[in-house]
Parts: sequence; C-alpha cells; structure tokens
Amino acid sequence: MSVALRGTATAGTTTITPDATVVAGDLLVVAAIAPSATTITVPAGWTTLRSVTTSNSSSTLRLVIAYRLLVAGDPSSWTLTGATYNICAAYSGCDPTTPILAENFSSAAASSITTPTLSNTNSGAWRVAAWGIAEVSFSSVSAWSTFSPADTRRAHQEQSKYALALTDSAATVATGSTSITGTSPTSQPSWACELAWIGLIQPLLSTPVSSSDTGAGAETAAVRPADTETAAGTDTAAVKATSAVSQTGSATDTASVRPGDTDTAAGTEASALAVQAADTATVTDSATVVVQAPETGTAVDTAIGTSGTPVTDPATGTESSSIATRGSDTGTAADTAGVVAAEPSADTGAAADSATVSIDQQVADVASTSESALVKVGIPSTDTASGLESARITQGDSDTATARDSATARHAGAAVPARLHFVEVLPRLPVWTGPGQ
Repeated sequence: MSVALRGTATAGTTTITPDATVVAGDLLVVAAIAPSATTITVPAGWTTLRSVTTSNSSSTLRLVIAYRLLVAGDPSSWTLTGATYNICAAYSGCDPTTPILAENFSSAAASSITTPTLSNTNSGAWRVAAWGIAEVSFSSVSAWSTFSPADTRRAHQEQSKYALALTDSAATVATGSTSITGTSPTSQPSWACELAWIGLIQPLLSTPVSSSDTGAGAETAAVRPADTETAAGTDTAAVKATSAVSQTGSATDTASVRPGDTDTAAGTEASALAVQAADTATVTDSATVVVQAPETGTAVDTAIGTSGTPVTDPATGTESSSIATRGSDTGTAADTAGVVAAEPSADTGAAADSATVSIDQQVADVASTSESALVKVGIPSTDTASGLESARITQGDSDTATARDSATARHAGAAVPARLHFVEVLPRLPVWTGPGQ
C-alpha cells in the first residue's frame, strides 16, 4: 500500500486538529515551535521523535516533532501545552509498527539550512520535513517558501519574529541518500535561530489478509483459502475445495470420479465411475459403470452393463443379468434372462421361468407349473390352465382349457374345444380347421 496525504494539513497554536477525513490507522505528524526555551508537552498517547532547542545572543527557538497512529475512538483534537504554533499532517498507507523509517535534525544561522542526510532503504518511502525560525532583533521574518528539491509545502504559519512550515515529497523518494535544503525566510539570517527536521515515512510493508481465521491448528496452502474458518484442527490444501456433495454414510466410499449424489448407505461402495443413484442398501455395491437405479434390496447386486432402469426390486434372492431388467418381479426364486426387453408382465408364479426372448408380453400368468416358450409376441390372452403348455408362436386367443395345448400357429377367432390341430402357418387367413368347419 502506498503512502498518501489524507485531506489537508492544518495549523494551530496549542490545539492539534487533524483533517476531518482521517480514519483509524492514519499517521498524524505534528511539528510545533516556541520562540523561547519553554517546554512543549505533547498529549498522552503521542510519540515524541525530537525535542530540540537552539539559541544565539538574541534569540532562542524550540522545535518538537511527534506522531500518533490513529485508533478508533480517538478525539477530534488534542492540546499541545507550551506551543506557539503547530502544524499537523495526516498520512494513510503507513506501516503501523515502524511508521518513521529514519529521522534527524540540523540547526543554522545562515541564508539557507540543509537537513542531515538520511539513508532510505524503502523505495516506497516519502520524505517529510519541518522548518522553524526565530529572529527577534529586527523582526524580519516572512514565510518559508523555497526548497531544494522542490518539495510541497503543506502548511505554514508566521509573524514578524518567527515562522513554521511543513513539507513533504508528495511521492516516493529513491533509495539511498536523501536530504533537503530550505532558504532562510529572513533578511537577517545571522541574527536568527533556524532548525530543520527530516524524516522518512515508511509504507505498509504488506497488505493484510482479509479472511478471518480463528483456528488453533497449523494451516498450509499453495493457494490462499478464501473462506472463514473456525476449526481447531490442521488444514492442508493445494487448492480450495468446492465439492457440493452431501454424504452421511457410515462406511467407506471409493470412486475414481467425484460422487455427485447423496449417499446414506451404511455399507462399502466401490465404483470406477461416479455413483449417481440413491442407495440405502446395507451391503456392498460394485459396478464398473454408473448405477442409476433406486434400490432397496438387501442382497448383493452385480451388473456388467449400465443399470439404467426404473425397477423396484424387493426380492431377497440373487439376480444376475447382462442387460437391464424392466419388469416387476416379486418371486422368491432365481430369475435368469439372456435378453428381456420392455416386459411389463406381472409374474407371481412359484416355479422357474425361462425364456430366450420376451417382447411386449402382456400376459397374466398364475399357473403353478413350468412354462417354456421360444418366442412370445403380443399375447393379450388370459391363461388359467394348470397343465403344461408349449408353443412356438401363440397369437391372440382366449384359452381356459385344462388340457395340454400344442400348436404351430393359431389365428384369431372364436374359442374352440380343446383338441389337437396341427397346421402350417397361414398368417391372417380367416379359416379354421376344427369342428363346425
């Protein structure tokens, strides 16, 4: 942060009144003179940098330099006991620990006065100087006005016997040696007492950290955390974490891709890709591809392909499939399918079902024995038979017989007695072979 003048410098006698725009942290620099050996007492809370006196056969001059770093709650003015004149300037951007990098003074009784040379070690420092004169024999004093280098005069006060001024560089000064010369404001310099003071205002060494951290542990970060932290433990971060995942599981989750869901499972999960489903099972889930289905089963599920189905499965037995199962299954026995596509049937049988392909099967089946089919296509029939059925192609009819049915092809028509008829497939012919023909 750079040094800068705050508002304007002010002039007074025994009262220090800084500019109304000053804020906590600003540096107040005050210079005061008395044309005698009178003691000048600075207010409580101020730091005196210099209190010096010079005199000759006709005059005496005291110069005091002091400063204060403003804090919240400071008054708007202070009393400077014993001063004849004072000038106060406020500066922002100053180092709070060592606001004055270096300072010194000199005295003279000549047509000009040069300050001591200071060694500036900070390229951001400003030069500030104060100038005092007393000449009582001829009363020939005017205002301080000429300086080399040509620093800016911030404020001045004078009368015929004494004068005071304060200047600064109004910018940073180069590192290395620095000083300044002022031309004496009297026509009788040999009868005068002159004092010159120089100081270097040091800028704030670093910008304060804006975050609030009340943790009691050590922190290490390659990138600065931008959040507020009150933890008491140790923090280590390469970059700021921005994960929005909520997880309340009591077991271990492992994934090579960031989980993007809410996981309340109590068991261990392992996935090569992200787990996106809601999983409340208490056992282990394992998948090589994303698992997207809701699951409440208590047994182990294993899938080779993506399980992307809206299945509700409360079964307690083991299921295995290479393609997703889309049916509703409440059976207690094992199900095995090579391919099952969009089968919305309800199956409450207690025996095993086996099918090579099932496509759009809408049959309600309550039989208690085994069924076998190579292909079933669009069967809207109701089958309540208790015997064994076998068909290669079965097309829409109603069958309530209790005997065994076997057909190569059947065509839509009225119900017929349960007899065996073997025909070739003749699609869409409204002709039947049977009684009544």
